[in-house]
Amino acid sequence: MNKDKSNLGYVLAGLSYIIWGSLTIYWKQLPMLNAIELLSIRVLFSVITLLMVIHGTKNIKYPNYFKDKAIRNKLFISALVIGTNWGVFVYAMNSGNVLQASLGYYIGPLISVFLGVFILKEKLKINQYIAIAFALIGIVYLIIFYGVFPWISIVVGGAFSIYGFFKKSYQLDSLNSLLVETILLLPIMIVLTLIMDMNVKSQFFTTGPYEWVFIIFSGLITIVPLLIFAEGAKRITLNALGFLQYITPTMFLFSGVLLYGEAFTIHHIISFSFIWCGIAINFMGAKAPNK
Repeated sequence: MNKDKSNLGYVLAGLSYIIWGSLTIYWKQLPMLNAIELLSIRVLFSVITLLMVIHGTKNIKYPNYFKDKAIRNKLFISALVIGTNWGVFVYAMNSGNVLQASLGYYIGPLISVFLGVFILKEKLKINQYIAIAFALIGIVYLIIFYGVFPWISIVVGGAFSIYGFFKKSYQLDSLNSLLVETILLLPIMIVLTLIMDMNVKSQFFTTGPYEWVFIIFSGLITIVPLLIFAEGAKRITLNALGFLQYITPTMFLFSGVLLYGEAFTIHHIISFSFIWCGIAINFMGAKAPNK
C-alpha cells in the first residue's frame, strides 16, 4: 500500500473519530431541547444536507431504493436501529450519562463479534471468547457493585453494532441509503415530537441565534464525519480502523469526567479495565500471524 495514501487514510479516519468524539460538546449546546426534539432536528437537517450533497455530486440512487420494496423494507428496519442509537445517544449526552455512552462504544465491537457467532454462525478464536468474557465481567461488575443497569451502554453499543451488520450485508451506496433511512425516519419523528410536545412544554421556539447555529448544522455534523471516514477507510487496513475507533469513546470518557463532572468511581475503573483488557486481547489475537 502506498505510504502517502496510507498516511492520509490514518489522518482522515482519525479526524472522523475525533469529530464523533466531539459530539458530546455539540449536543450539550442544546440543553433546552428534549431527546425527541433533538433527534427530530438531527433527522430533518440530515435529510436536507444529504439531498444537497447527493444532488451536488450527481450520485443519485435513492429513487431506485424507494422503488424497490425489498430494499425499502430493509432500510426501514436499519432506520429504526440507527434512530434508536442516535436518540439514546443524544439522551445520554443531555442527561449526564456520557460515561454510559462511552462504555457502549467500547463494547460495541465485541457485541459485533457476539452477533457474528449467533447470527452468522461464525467460529471464534480463543482470544475472542476471552475478550467477550472480559467484557461481560466488566458489565456484570458494574451492575452488581455500582447498582445501575447500563441500559444506555447496551442500547447504544448494540444498536450501532446491529446497524453496522445491516449496512455490511446490504452493500448499498452509503449516502443514498442513509438518505432513504432518514426520510423514512422523519414522519415517525414528527409524530413523536407532536405527542411529546402535547405532554411536555416545548422550549424549541425559545431558542436564540446561538442555538440555531447548532440546530442548522446538526445535519452537517452527521454527514461530514461519515464522508471523511469513508475516504479514510479506503486507504488503511481494517485492523487500523478498529484501533482508531476507540478514539471516540475515549473522548466521551474524558469529556464526561473532566468537562461535565461525571463521577468516575473505583467501580467504573474496575469495570472499564475489564473491558479494555477484552479489547486488547481481541486485537492481539487479530494481529497474531496465522499458523
